[in-house]
This record gives sequence, structure tokens and C-alpha cells, in this order.
Amino acid sequence: MAQAATEAGICIELMIEVESGQQRCGVEIGNDLVSLIEAINYSDGVSYVGLQAYSGHLQHIKGYQERNTQARTVVEDLFNYINTVLKSKGLAPDIISGGGTGTYAAYQGLGFSEIQAGSYLFMDTTYQAIGDENNQDQNNQFDVALKVLSTVISHPTPQRAVIDAGMKCLSIDLGMPKVEGDSTLSYKTGGDEHGIINLIDGHEPLQIGQQLILLPSHCDTTLNNFDTLYAIRGTEVIEQFPILGRGRSD
Repeated sequence: MAQAATEAGICIELMIEVESGQQRCGVEIGNDLVSLIEAINYSDGVSYVGLQAYSGHLQHIKGYQERNTQARTVVEDLFNYINTVLKSKGLAPDIISGGGTGTYAAYQGLGFSEIQAGSYLFMDTTYQAIGDENNQDQNNQFDVALKVLSTVISHPTPQRAVIDAGMKCLSIDLGMPKVEGDSTLSYKTGGDEHGIINLIDGHEPLQIGQQLILLPSHCDTTLNNFDTLYAIRGTEVIEQFPILGRGRSD
């Protein structure tokens, strides 16, 4: 990277991912981190600007206090190392990035310069269930804005209807979506193109062609299934946006 940047006459600013509990790509805190920072500083074409410590595995821990306690614990060693070692070597980062929609409140006053909260923009039913500072079972900090419009295409039995939204529309990696506005209807996947709506006994039948609004259980992996996002106010479509990341998850 340094060689290519030098040949192009540019300098690329680099952030180093640091292991912070997720055991994914981060370098371990210690001598390996110092060596990598020094290697960047010694190289033309690149510059060291900061550290990335994102603990994505903690975003959905249920219970506000427990989630914040774990989120803070996994990065304490990093900030101790920054303050006791990196600063003394003149290697303190300008940027420290981490946190997320579920854990942003845990890092107040700790030293992060950037919080990686992204899902709050759309939210989903999984984030709704993690609890906030006022409610153990419900997160009311943000409303769910991302919704999928579906249509009833069949009603084989009084207790079972079928809609045209399956796994090609709705991600189920974190659980099943919910039907907006009717807690007596429950969704389960019916395969790639079909969703099954279960009705409680005595529920009014749904009508063929009736439209249902689904609240996704995972906003990230649902959004990636569509080409266009429609912004709706009331019943009016006021804007539409192409989803530029569609098909580019590699």
C-alpha cells in the first residue's frame, strides 16, 4: 500500500483495528500494536492517524446496564495502554473510533473521538428489544423507520395467510420480522419468496391483495436486498434514493 501510494504521489491515512472482544481482525494490544504503528510511521505514502476498536458483538446484549458495563470493560485495556505506553512513545492516536447504536452511551467520557452508531438511522425489532435506561425490555431511544411493504397472496386456512416477502426481502439472521400495528399477527419465513402470517383464533381473515407493513429484525441485511429506498411521509412518497451499496458487499 505504501509503495503504491508513493508511486501515485499521495499519502494514505491509516487507522489500525485493535482487538476489542470480537476476535475478528484486530491486532492485539501490546508490542504488536507498537510495531505496526512504527512500521507505518517509517513508511512513505502512508500515515498513522488512529485506532479502531469496534465491539459489534455487544450491540444487542439485553439490558442497558449490563450492555454498557461489558462495552466499557472490553476497551479499558486499550485506553490504559494509550495513556501509559503510546503517549509516552509519542504514538497517541488522533482518532479513536468505536461504539455503536447499542453501546454509544457506554463510552461517554472515555476518550473516543468517533462513535460508529449507524443502525439508529433505521432501527429494527432486534434493537427495539435490547432495553434502554428506562426500560429493561424495550428500547425507545429511536423508532423503527425502515419498513418493508408486502402483499397477501394466499389464505389457505383461517389461521394461515401467505405474503410475497420471504428471505429475499427480509433478513432472519437475528429473528423474525414483526407486522406493524397488529401484535396478534406473527411472521415466519416460508422460504425465498414467501412469508407465512399466523393469525390467532378468531382473527378477521386477511384479504387477498391486502398490504401489510413488516418491521425487519435486522436493518443492515434487509436494506441490502433492495435497489431503492422510498421515503414516505404519511401516505405520500416524498423522495427515493438508490441503494448504492447494493450488490457490493464484497
